[in-house]
Amino acid sequence: MKGLLLLLLSAVTFTAAVSAQDIQSKEEAGLLGIGYSEISDSENITEESIALLEQQLIETISGIGILNLRLIDYSLNASEISAFIEDGLMGYSDLSMIIIPSITLYEPIIKEADNGTVWEIELALSVSIISVKTFSVTAQFLINVFGAGTTEKEALLMVSDIIKRQLKYKLQDIDEFMVEYGIIEKLPGDKVVIGMGADDGVVLGDEFSILSFPTPSSEQGVMEKAGLLVVSGVKEDISFAKVIYADNEASIGDQLSVFPKIGIDSSVYGHVFFSENGVPGGRSGIKAAVSRWFYDIRPFAGFEVPFLNGVFKDYLYGFPLSVYLGGEIIWYWRSFQLVPSVSVGSTMIFPLSSTQSFMFTHLGGQAEITLNWLLFDRLRVFIEGGYCYWPSLNTSIEPYSGIFTGLGVTIKM
Repeated sequence: MKGLLLLLLSAVTFTAAVSAQDIQSKEEAGLLGIGYSEISDSENITEESIALLEQQLIETISGIGILNLRLIDYSLNASEISAFIEDGLMGYSDLSMIIIPSITLYEPIIKEADNGTVWEIELALSVSIISVKTFSVTAQFLINVFGAGTTEKEALLMVSDIIKRQLKYKLQDIDEFMVEYGIIEKLPGDKVVIGMGADDGVVLGDEFSILSFPTPSSEQGVMEKAGLLVVSGVKEDISFAKVIYADNEASIGDQLSVFPKIGIDSSVYGHVFFSENGVPGGRSGIKAAVSRWFYDIRPFAGFEVPFLNGVFKDYLYGFPLSVYLGGEIIWYWRSFQLVPSVSVGSTMIFPLSSTQSFMFTHLGGQAEITLNWLLFDRLRVFIEGGYCYWPSLNTSIEPYSGIFTGLGVTIKM
């Protein structure tokens, strides 16, 4: 019994030591309260608004998971940072960095609409990061957002939510905030397990760069991107991912860094249309698909301009515009994706002169299949084709349907 107790005590002591070592390995960062610049109209900002924004800052920075965050009950505006550095950073020499947020613009506008009062808020937040070691500003960026709601609080909630997403995106593009974890297990096929999960802020669709040294004898310790993977499943402390490409075979122990993105894949495309009534035409459009929080099935929305002279008679009625919503399934194969999709939408005519009027002209949809090729980490090119059917809602305008084909480019944002 005594031996068992000693064994248990040793195990607990070892676990505590490992946990303490893990905590101590994180760098200490100080976060100041939100300051105001001279042009921010600070008298319009309520304490409740500031508290909400500060909470978003704390959640976002802590959620990255690589810093021990210390809150400092002190605030500065952007113009006071130089003096703050010259005065010795108020003695915070035990920190590795200090994060200074400052509002440079806060402009609330109240409008009266048919359905009641509408609040609109434009807010600009400046974020500066100071290295305590070098006594210098190592990064600085500005987030400018707009929100609207029926109350000031509702508009501010929209603003703070947008700030939270943009802040994470901005921070993960800075060296000091780049999360580096490794591949901890290989699975059959091109799948791996990585040592971070939902507790670290990972969601479906997140992407990670695979890092490697440029040469085995590299003495500078500089690692380069050597591959890319996408998260296909998430648990609390681990995630499953599929390798999109790798210069060398992905292996256990390979280091990873977050590939920063907001989570929208934006595409521009052009189609040639072969109408069943024999009238050729075309269309061009923009599509946006949600790439975070989704993996193999995801939603998208878009709009396009049809050029079908036989249907719209050289825009006799005005300017046509189609809007649509849909869903797609992604089949991954290395740097290629095969993506079948379906969508439904409506075509509208917008007047170009006082003699024309707005009207809905068509209601329909389409099915298509797209072949994507990852040309660069942020850029894909694609070809696609399919069939569309758009019945007319107006007896003076013909329906249109038929086969289409085209190509385009996608930018991962």
